[in-house]
Amino acid sequence: MSQYSSGSSFDVHHENFKSPMHNEGLKISTIGIGSYVGDPDDRTDFELYNAIKQSVLSGGLNHIDTAPNYRYMKSEKTIGKVLTVLQNKYDIDREQLFVTSKAGYIPEDATELISQREMIEKLVTIVGVPDSDIVRETGHCMHPLFLDHSLEESLSRLNLECLDVFYL
Repeated sequence: MSQYSSGSSFDVHHENFKSPMHNEGLKISTIGIGSYVGDPDDRTDFELYNAIKQSVLSGGLNHIDTAPNYRYMKSEKTIGKVLTVLQNKYDIDREQLFVTSKAGYIPEDATELISQREMIEKLVTIVGVPDSDIVRETGHCMHPLFLDHSLEESLSRLNLECLDVFYL
């Protein structure tokens, strides 16, 4: 059983955590929590925050999945807040959690009210992504400059230095 799950006051079944091949020290919960569903509003932020906090504190879950386009960036921002609280208030170290995010889709920003079109213009003019590498009809891009920018922005919103998996 992992250090994370054994620290819980709840009875967590020993098969709830699995180790990937070639890494017996890493334990990942067989069930993760996603952040795709919900409106980009304060109520959903509150519900997502509490769901993640309670799920992690139960000792039964340590896998958190998100993406910039989930709820127009609000999911990553909410997860960043709860990760900070889990570490500072509940001593849940970053190494005890398995956090994943994604790239490839150019999201809108619900907090700053930035449209996808404006995000694309910023990518072209400021980040230097060639316009020809952006699929404007679907809002997708796989150019290395965009992927690097997307990763750095996700890390900033999540208040993290690294992700465990960065899906493309």
